[in-house]
Amino acid sequence: MQNKYSRKQLEELYNCKIFKTTTCNEDNYVFWAAQGLPFTENGENRLFGDACGWDLDELHEDIRNAIRETCIVFDA
Repeated sequence: MQNKYSRKQLEELYNCKIFKTTTCNEDNYVFWAAQGLPFTENGENRLFGDACGWDLDELHEDIRNAIRETCIVFDA
C-alpha cells in the first residue's frame, strides 16, 4: 500500500523533521517519528511538538492531531 504523502512532502507541509526510530524495549519495532521545527527566529513557536506512526499515513494523522491539541481554534 502506498502512502498518501511522501516523507519530504510531510516535512515541507508541517515544517518538521521526520525520521525512522525504534522502540526502547527488546522488540525493537521500527516506526516513523516527527519533530516539529521552530518557524520563528526566537525558536519558541512550533506548529506541534512531536508525533509518531507505524507508516507515513498514520504519522500524518498523528501530526494533525498534535496540531489540533496545540493550536487555538476560533469558532465563528
